Amino acid sequence: MTKWNFSFSNESPPKYLRHKKKSNYYPHENLSSSDIYSRQITSLDLFAGGLILQDRKFYMESYYRTTKPFITATPNEIIWGYTHSNIKSCHTFGQCPEKISVFSRENGSSIEEFLLKTGVDGMNERGNVVEFNGRKELNQWNSKYANMINGSEGAFMGFDLSVGVRRHIFVPGICRSVVMEATKLVPHPKFSKLQVLTFEPAEVEENSNIYPSVSEFCQGQNYEPKCAPEGFVSLSPCLKNDNHLPLYGSPGHFGGADPKIRNQFNGISEQDEVDDKTVLYVEPLTGLTLGAHQSLQISFYIDNEKNPSMPFRLMRGPYFFPIINIVNEVYPPTETLNTLYQMVQISKYWFNWAVYILGGICLLVILFTTMTIIRIARHRNRMG
Repeated sequence: MTKWNFSFSNESPPKYLRHKKKSNYYPHENLSSSDIYSRQITSLDLFAGGLILQDRKFYMESYYRTTKPFITATPNEIIWGYTHSNIKSCHTFGQCPEKISVFSRENGSSIEEFLLKTGVDGMNERGNVVEFNGRKELNQWNSKYANMINGSEGAFMGFDLSVGVRRHIFVPGICRSVVMEATKLVPHPKFSKLQVLTFEPAEVEENSNIYPSVSEFCQGQNYEPKCAPEGFVSLSPCLKNDNHLPLYGSPGHFGGADPKIRNQFNGISEQDEVDDKTVLYVEPLTGLTLGAHQSLQISFYIDNEKNPSMPFRLMRGPYFFPIINIVNEVYPPTETLNTLYQMVQISKYWFNWAVYILGGICLLVILFTTMTIIRIARHRNRMG
């Protein structure tokens, strides 16, 4: 559940819009109790994954001997928190929390604050991010270019768009701006009368003076790749945690990555061309984002080659071990899409209509710009 709070700056007309968003996390209402609380699934034990990263110390020996690499539990426990005897023991030494989870605790919350341009100084600057959480630049990266905040928060992409246009989107969840490219004109997936552009992550980065090259984000530790391989994004520098856990994001089913990575595992199908992509649906005249489909797989990097120890001797890797696959869809109500179709596509008085509805631009903020990955380790274990 997400709540928004909006306030405009004091100029007349106002130049800036301050937009606070508070998110609370609950199981999806469409899931049955048996799906959440009864069904058993097997996943990598993140406690075990953390052990592989540690220097061998005398107090760790018992954990190495008794911890198993996998945990079988309910989806609710895997996502919101589970425990076992070694976690409890570790907790007594002040090294771990009471539970370990993929996400923050159930009912946990987070607050994000944007300062956005309203477009008074230039209509195509409407929605551009000036500050995020009170900062004009990030501090997670070693490069000043990587720490730049470029582009909008994704709700407005500029007027009169066409295939091939590129736009920068600031994504807080991965602490960087990404380049999105308009790839084709298609009927809206929920309202076929309305034609929209699909915006997808660009395969080739733009000018490195504007958008940092991939090398600017290479901050891997000695137990992981220095640079994330093609098809992956390193999440660790963006996680608010004392430990730099080797967590990586990618499209579902390792989409865009070397097929050899996927083929290390049995039962993982190839990328689906629809379900395993992240796409924004943008009305080309007004530039409004009118829906999004997000696919995100989170993987834990394991390289036990230099530290083959019980019980992990058969898990030397290196592996990008999939932990969870997230699929989100967000669309405005059909009534809103129909109104936009009537006002823009038929009457063609699109400019006045755009100015009117863009006053509430942030009401259409898409989950793409929140990217739930930033929640993964806010309450992560502190192991060592």
